[in-house]
Amino acid sequence: MSSSTIEIVPPKQRIAIAAILFPNMDQIDLTGPFSVLARLPNSSFQTLWKRNEPIRDHLGLGLLPDATFDEVGPIDLLLVPGGPGQEELMEDEEVLKFLRKRATKAKCVFSVCTGSIVCGAAGLLKGRAATTHWTALPLLKYFGAQPSKQRVVVDGKYVSAAGLTSGIDGALQVAALLRGEEVAQAIQLAIQYAPDPPFDCGEPNQAPPVILSRVTQQTAELTARRAATAKRIGAKLGVRFPEEKAKEELIAFIRAAFAGVTLGDGVGLLQGQGLDDYASAEELAKIREQDEKLDWSRIPPDLLNCCESSLSFFDGAGMRFHLPAFLVADLEGTFHQDIQVRVIGGSAESFGLLTSLQREAVRRYLKFLYKRFSHQEENLEALAGYWNEANDPAD
Repeated sequence: MSSSTIEIVPPKQRIAIAAILFPNMDQIDLTGPFSVLARLPNSSFQTLWKRNEPIRDHLGLGLLPDATFDEVGPIDLLLVPGGPGQEELMEDEEVLKFLRKRATKAKCVFSVCTGSIVCGAAGLLKGRAATTHWTALPLLKYFGAQPSKQRVVVDGKYVSAAGLTSGIDGALQVAALLRGEEVAQAIQLAIQYAPDPPFDCGEPNQAPPVILSRVTQQTAELTARRAATAKRIGAKLGVRFPEEKAKEELIAFIRAAFAGVTLGDGVGLLQGQGLDDYASAEELAKIREQDEKLDWSRIPPDLLNCCESSLSFFDGAGMRFHLPAFLVADLEGTFHQDIQVRVIGGSAESFGLLTSLQREAVRRYLKFLYKRFSHQEENLEALAGYWNEANDPAD
């Protein structure tokens, strides 16, 4: 997502870059972008904190600010990193006041990871698209922002990068916006930034279920604290959530419409993943034994994320059983893929067993997305096409 108002800075004009430090931050949110931004031609880079004293990141790395908030001069590019310590910053008025004041005159405000949550607490993201670490993505709405699952989001002069290492991607984007693409490309080559990780496990939808579950559990307490603080701050900012009540009512309608649905002989979630992996008949039989068959609401979201491709292999019974689990998880922000594409492209083969009430639940889901996320063309076509009431079964 890119809608930039940032203009190229003339080569002879110096770019003053400043990044805030704070206790228990995550250093890579700073040092990753630093490796890019410090290489911008004709630029300076300073680190800032409220006091001129060393701080330690949440893993113990020592960092030293170059200046205090009161000492720093004009700032062209303001970098806001994240990390567990972000929780304290969200209600630190000295920090929030500094961000509000400096963001007004900065050419670009760049947040990394949960740094966007701090920007949100300062009231900088109202009406803007933004991203953050995947565990905190649902919290952006409490600050009036539009959460995006993209790795880097540009909205006006605000650039946000998702979790930790995405700060390098965001910094290269910022470099291109301020100095041009050739400069950014030269920096990318200089730091030999060509990610090729040994594991395909860097996003929730890529991770094995056991790994996703473990990381989710490890961050659950911090996520819960962040959510409570975000809701409290959102109320202070006057952010209203009329869609929250509508979402809760929609989830209740979906649960009621699909209550009592069982899998029967339909294709199971793990079985569908096995089909995608070309498992043998013997292997599929063993896999299916592990599938939930009686209560779709017991299927954990991390399993839905890891078996998203099963949506392409469900028969009618399999789709009827699993669809509500996917819809509810998507509405609750725990499903990290775009299921609406699958729903919009409905077919009699996949959705033919749905009753009129269940089809109405899907229609309401699509209408909710239409109002909230503005997928106008896709949803209008879907509602006028396959999901039209005229196509409902007689029951």
